Amino acid sequence: MDTTPATRGRFDRFMRWLFRGNDIVTREREGGQLNVRAVLTLYWKLLKFSLPLVYLIVGVTAIASVIGIVVPTYYKDFFNVFASTLSKEDATTLLFYAIGMVALLDIVWWVARRISHFGLIILAKKMMADLRIMAFDHVIRHSHAYFTSTFVGSLGQKLNRFQRSYDRLADTVVYHIIPTIITLVMFPILLIMYAR
Repeated sequence: MDTTPATRGRFDRFMRWLFRGNDIVTREREGGQLNVRAVLTLYWKLLKFSLPLVYLIVGVTAIASVIGIVVPTYYKDFFNVFASTLSKEDATTLLFYAIGMVALLDIVWWVARRISHFGLIILAKKMMADLRIMAFDHVIRHSHAYFTSTFVGSLGQKLNRFQRSYDRLADTVVYHIIPTIITLVMFPILLIMYAR
């Protein structure tokens, strides 16, 4: 069945316009199996429609990771004031400065993490819906014999697993990989700065 815009109904065209839905054309593979590269390519095709949101999520996650690395330096300054022989007024000023900077950076860190969480939830909801539609469009093109010889429960489980795999991958990238990369880059920079 051809699904060109001319053969779609008005309701389908309206819903695609309303939710900014786009057709995603996938190539059939010879063996019928998808490898990791093909799945990541499908994810990228869908992510291209939400690049500003992706950039926002990655940016605020990077900001939160940098703040998480910088805050302990202010704790170091806080405790160094107690070990120093400064006058009472100078020590009080430095202590209040360190406490104020820690509080301010913690608030910015919290806001950045909330923006990252909300953006990731919105993106995951949109992506998982698009993946479900894409998987259903792929499965519906199979022959009647395929559905009679395949256990429907396992087919539904595979489709759900395909949809949820994006959510697990996105969570891993945002909560583990990006902070780890930022940490590996920022620690040498901080060590060089404080070695002077």
